[in-house]
Amino acid sequence: MPGFAEFESLSIESENSKANEEPVCQSETFSEILACYQVCDQCRLLNSTDVPSLLETFDIQSSFNVYTAVYAVAHALHQLLGCDSGECQKKQVHPWQLLQQIKQVNISIHDAPLYFDNNGDPPTGYDIIAWDWVGDSVSYKVIGSYSPNPERLLINRDLINWNAKDNKTVPTSVCSAECWKGYKRVVTGAHVCCFNCEACPAGTYVDINDLFNCKPCEIHQWSLPESDACLNRTVEYLPWNDITSAVLIITSVMTLLLTIATACLFLLNLNTPVVKSAGGKTCLLMLSSLACASCSVYGHFGVPTAVGCAFLRELFCFSFTICLSCVAVRSFQIVCIFKMTGKLPKAYEFWTKNNGPHVFILVSSAIGFFISLMRIVLDRPVPIENYSISPDKIVLECSGTQSVGSAMETGYVGLLSFLCFAFSYMGKDLPANYNEAKCVTFSLLLYLVSWLGFYTTYAVYKGKYTPAFNTVAVLASVLGMLGGYFMPKCYIILLKPQLNTAAHFQNCIQMYTTKKSDH
Repeated sequence: MPGFAEFESLSIESENSKANEEPVCQSETFSEILACYQVCDQCRLLNSTDVPSLLETFDIQSSFNVYTAVYAVAHALHQLLGCDSGECQKKQVHPWQLLQQIKQVNISIHDAPLYFDNNGDPPTGYDIIAWDWVGDSVSYKVIGSYSPNPERLLINRDLINWNAKDNKTVPTSVCSAECWKGYKRVVTGAHVCCFNCEACPAGTYVDINDLFNCKPCEIHQWSLPESDACLNRTVEYLPWNDITSAVLIITSVMTLLLTIATACLFLLNLNTPVVKSAGGKTCLLMLSSLACASCSVYGHFGVPTAVGCAFLRELFCFSFTICLSCVAVRSFQIVCIFKMTGKLPKAYEFWTKNNGPHVFILVSSAIGFFISLMRIVLDRPVPIENYSISPDKIVLECSGTQSVGSAMETGYVGLLSFLCFAFSYMGKDLPANYNEAKCVTFSLLLYLVSWLGFYTTYAVYKGKYTPAFNTVAVLASVLGMLGGYFMPKCYIILLKPQLNTAAHFQNCIQMYTTKKSDH
């Protein structure tokens, strides 16, 4: 700006002329002179020889900015006080009024336009200046510029001298290095730029918008340790087209066909001694219940449904309850005929006249039905998504596998199994045609082992193939009853017809009576 250097020279001379005392501060270097001049009222006098070095050190651009700022405030006050009329008004001016008027200033200072945009910023652009220090001396170098209209930023990297050995290597100007992906920042001081890096645990991740916290994944997602994103969990269930499902379905179909074939064989030979000794029409009820039990396995394949979870498990328990009730009452009746008729004739007569076997089966089945009904009403199994089995999987299953209702059903079936075993064991010395101890024991043992195996497996493994283990337990129970109780009788009907005669059975009874009388 023309005349500005002369103005600074005159300002220094004017200050020197006012000094009447010797300076207290004694400084040699120019930086010390400036420091002294700022804090000391009695500094050594400056002469004209000092002025050139002072002018070189002063920031002329900063001085000009102060100059224009004063002019902008002066023009704003000029407008607020109405000085255009020739005489300024004497009134109070509030800061917000002055700020609003400054934004409307539009003047020219030595051909340099001065105005402000809507944000209050001067849209005139600016130079980017680097300060180069060499010891106590500093020089200013324009290394770039910014222009707002059109918006443009220019920087000449070659002109920048960095504080490094070769003056070209950009120094690291942060307290801590950047953390790796999956690591959060843990602030170690008062400034957020100083931090340690800590790995995020599994199931969490670091969001790019928040580098100081490990955010948990959504419930349907998962992540490994040190992750910066979450992945969707794999949904697992036992599909119909799985090889395990195919094998079990074929086995269940064969079991159902075998049960139907056995029922047809017994129906055709209903009046033969073998069928009558096995229970007669009661055998058809047993086989029907086993057929229903074998059909309950189809709810274990595919995506669990509300109907499948609520009723198919109950279907097996109720069906097997009917079957065990029939076996128990048949074993009890055989024992009564051979061992209690003579000792308790009135009790046996009351049992037979009042349809004791049918009443027992009806009451026992009703109790089992009531237990199943109460479980459906109070603790109905429903399809659920199990997130706790594996961190990266969602297992679709039915709830209530280890509930109070399930325990009551299992306990009641266990009670009937114990009655079957007890009555069969009581008749272990009966004639061979009526002795079912070995066959019933085999069937009940297979039932016990299969369900103990299922619950043991369920305690240590819960996943995709849990329904397969349940299906195996159901089919093992059905096949155990078919193989232990019905297959020996089918063998006699088909391959040993000579043993399926009234004469043979009468002969066995006479031999048993003779043996008992000898003892």
